[in-house]
Amino acid sequence: MEPEELLDRWFNSEAWLNIQEEGVQGCESSLELMEQVNEQLCSLIFHLQNETSGERLLYELSYFNNLCDEFGVA
Repeated sequence: MEPEELLDRWFNSEAWLNIQEEGVQGCESSLELMEQVNEQLCSLIFHLQNETSGERLLYELSYFNNLCDEFGVA
């Protein structure tokens, strides 16, 4: 799967929408997950901008793949 497809799959998912809604309502675990996702995106952007090897990018993207698996995002 292409990186864009993986990111689109996660960020367009019902799971992510629910996490955002719960975060707005003050759910601490949702807020923590949103912070982790933000940190992971910053790391991914850093590696993309610095043209890091494909192996490292796959590692960074595995976080989003794991989220999709964990939350049942098809």
